[in-house]
Amino acid sequence: VEGAVLSTTVITIEANCTSPNGISRVNFYIDGGYVGYDTTAPYSYNYAVPDGWPNGRHLASIVAEDSAGTKRYDTVIFTFQDATPQISISSPSNGTTFHSPQSIQIEATASDDVDMEQVAFYADGMYLGYDSSTPYSYSWTISQTTPAGTHYLEVRAKDKNGREHYDSIMVFLTEDTPQVTITTPTNGSTVSGTVTINVNAVDQTGIYRVYTYVDANYLGYDSSAPYSFSWDSSTTYNGWHLLTVYAKDQNNHWGYAQVWVNVTGGTTATGTPPHID
Repeated sequence: VEGAVLSTTVITIEANCTSPNGISRVNFYIDGGYVGYDTTAPYSYNYAVPDGWPNGRHLASIVAEDSAGTKRYDTVIFTFQDATPQISISSPSNGTTFHSPQSIQIEATASDDVDMEQVAFYADGMYLGYDSSTPYSYSWTISQTTPAGTHYLEVRAKDKNGREHYDSIMVFLTEDTPQVTITTPTNGSTVSGTVTINVNAVDQTGIYRVYTYVDANYLGYDSSAPYSFSWDSSTTYNGWHLLTVYAKDQNNHWGYAQVWVNVTGGTTATGTPPHID
């Protein structure tokens, strides 16, 4: 009918034609181009919408011819609006936090009234790749050079008619730093003689080395767990001292831990007691 809005892949044109002489043939046209005919009532033609057919206004026409050769015609204007694909990111969820480095599996669900051509994947506006078959997915590798902070993932669905639609989410990226703890001696403890400093250090990429300092003086490093160091406190002045350990992982990320200890049996000089929480 005049003014109809259609989104189907097949458009049915129906004609009501009568003549005292009898109808011999009804020809059907789309946008002025002949598409087919019908010789038997009820007169109709199913027009298969071609790939890439433009949205907007189109003209459907019929020319009816009776057995005496008399012709009459009629036209209607309709609007074609192809439905865009439906798409959503099913994984990960919006707002998920990830640690680098790792791979993020991006998964999407997409559907359309015509066949899907592909689903394209983007991160921060940069094209990553595409998948042309269900289930639609792409593995995004986060390297150590990928900056921490907010990142935007987008998927774009494209159907066989060239129509596109998209969905996007926001994810957060944090840099994993080593988790470090000095297990002995404990903060605020009193030590003397040879002191064993035991350190617990873990990281998902692996610990490269653990470095130990007494105040600002470098004591040494250990590259394999369990991490421990031997410190002769008798060569250190009596009083308070700060033990600091730094752990470095395989991606050059650092973590550290500190404790204060009170040395007795050392040299006669004394340190200033710290404030201990």
